[in-house]
Formats: sequence, C-alpha cells, structure tokens
Amino acid sequence: MFDGIKVPSGPSIVFKPNFVLFPVIYPHRFPSPEKIKVSFRSTFVINGGATWLTIESLDLDGALVINCEDNIHAPTIISNLEVKNRGWVKVATDDPDADEVVKMRGYKIQKVETCVITIKRDGNIVKKTKVDPDFGTKELFDYDLSAPRQCEASENFSNDCNCIIL
Repeated sequence: MFDGIKVPSGPSIVFKPNFVLFPVIYPHRFPSPEKIKVSFRSTFVINGGATWLTIESLDLDGALVINCEDNIHAPTIISNLEVKNRGWVKVATDDPDADEVVKMRGYKIQKVETCVITIKRDGNIVKKTKVDPDFGTKELFDYDLSAPRQCEASENFSNDCNCIIL
C-alpha cells in the first residue's frame, strides 16, 4: 500500500532501447519465451550496448542487472541462468525531505540484494552479488564466468553449477 492506495505487486522490468527498441525484436532477444521465468517480486534491468545479447533461458526470483559495455559486436548468449536472491523492496515513505520522484511515487527502492552481470567489451563476463550492508554482509562475491567454474571443470559435473553463460 502506497499513499493509502493498494497497489498490486508485479515484476519491475527495464530494458534500455539498445536491447529492445521495438516489440518485433523480442523474439530475437528471447527466442524461447517459455524458458523465461520472472517472479512477481523480481526486478530485471538490462543496461548498455546489449544489441548482440540473447537470453535463451532464465529463472529469476529477486534482482538481476545485466550491464553491457558499449561497442560489443560479438553475440552473447545467456542460457540456464538461475538467480535467487532477496531482491529489491519498495518501501513506503511520506518523508517531506525526500527526492521529488520518491514523493510522487510514494515509495523508495531498497536494493537489498542484487545479482550484477557485466559483459565486457573484451568478451569477459563477470557476475557479482551486491548486498546492502543494512540487510547483511558487506562482502562482494566475484565470479569470472568466462572460465569454467571448479564444478564445471571436473568430470563429476553437478547441479551445483546453476549458472551457465555461453
């Protein structure tokens, strides 16, 4: 409830125009929409030069931000990505000193936990988990997704590796 009005919850999805400018582009960016799952409480943001990004399969329950550096011309495919975290929370506020946008909305966004994937110009892909220090540890976990993770490199490949980016 914000400013006395009950508002139904739903996912917050923001795609910058260089990822999807027209609806006709969606089938190229998401070739298997039946394999894309975004929970009602999720936040999904794609920033930057994502013109060559394709997301084949995604299971999102929380917050995911994909940042692409500009001038990436090699196709990047995200497949079998599973993100489960505490996500972003809308917190009602009536603070008279709040930013004008926050006053109009009636809430501010608390970024509790976010999975951030950065696709770099040189082809490297880095995955980080950011946690708000008010809600837990201040640690930042880095993963270089360009190289196989330990469990992927072993012959005993297990389901513990729940994120594969091709």
